[in-house]
Amino acid sequence: MYSIVKYYGGKSRLSSRIVGYIEAFRVQYGLNTAIDVCGGSGKIVMAISPKIERVYNDIGLGLCCLMEVIQDERLTAELINTLQGIPYTPPQLKSLTMLPKCDMLIKGDSYGKIICF
Repeated sequence: MYSIVKYYGGKSRLSSRIVGYIEAFRVQYGLNTAIDVCGGSGKIVMAISPKIERVYNDIGLGLCCLMEVIQDERLTAELINTLQGIPYTPPQLKSLTMLPKCDMLIKGDSYGKIICF
């Protein structure tokens, strides 16, 4: 699974291990809620099984708003249309074309609660 944003200090290298532990705890202890208290790019909360309630948290209001938007198919499409209308410099455009496709976000899947403190 790809992140939709690059995030300094992210858990991307550890994500499969972290999600594996969460799944093991879900089975062993009957876990029904997982809270990613340092949500960052959202990679962990998006990779956790939908069998349990997932809670995203981050200190960054902008990241919380982005995670809220990508849960709604209409808002996601509106965001994509808005971003496509912004002119970019050639180096910026090149860096954007190197990002993975995020088709899974357009489906409007819900990734759980969004909580920001």
